[in-house]
Amino acid sequence: MGEARAFVKKELGLDYDLAPETLQAAIEQLEAQTGWRPYKAETQTRRFNPPGSPPRAGILSGGGTLLELRGGLLSASSVTIEGTVKTQGTDYWLEGQMGDTFTLMRFSFPIFGRPQSLVITGSWGREEVPCSSAKRAVLCLIGEEVSKLVASRHPGMSGWKDGDIAEDYGFELTTQAGLALASQAKSLMAGLTNRAVF
Repeated sequence: MGEARAFVKKELGLDYDLAPETLQAAIEQLEAQTGWRPYKAETQTRRFNPPGSPPRAGILSGGGTLLELRGGLLSASSVTIEGTVKTQGTDYWLEGQMGDTFTLMRFSFPIFGRPQSLVITGSWGREEVPCSSAKRAVLCLIGEEVSKLVASRHPGMSGWKDGDIAEDYGFELTTQAGLALASQAKSLMAGLTNRAVF
């Protein structure tokens, strides 16, 4: 949060106390806009229907060999189908590489099974350590949110003047800076988009 607070102070000229929810909301927005969930890698177990034909009640589904992972898989620690362990390099291969992450899993044989019987445990996400573009996009999203909060708390009030004495609160400049940060975040996120999802 210290890095985000320093960024807001530098970009918006505001020393603003940030709630932890502000950072989490910015990360969730990055994930939604880029298609990488999670963006920063974390160990997860995900379940899939076998690739191929869609599941039907009481009938095995599948018959395909290519599984779209709907997200990035940096490494797989366990792959099972109907409880049977599969081996990377023999039973399956990771494909569709985007940077360090994979978006596809190819099996050496057609896969059949019940719905959600393909279980993959591994490091899911775009990167183990988010790149500078991802970090900057999150900071820009936080800055945009803070500028919106400031503008909503002081609608229409940009300063005052009494005779020769005047004070400009700079809220208009804060709003403009927030719009610039939003534009920058959008541009950065476009370069990080998971093309396999969108």
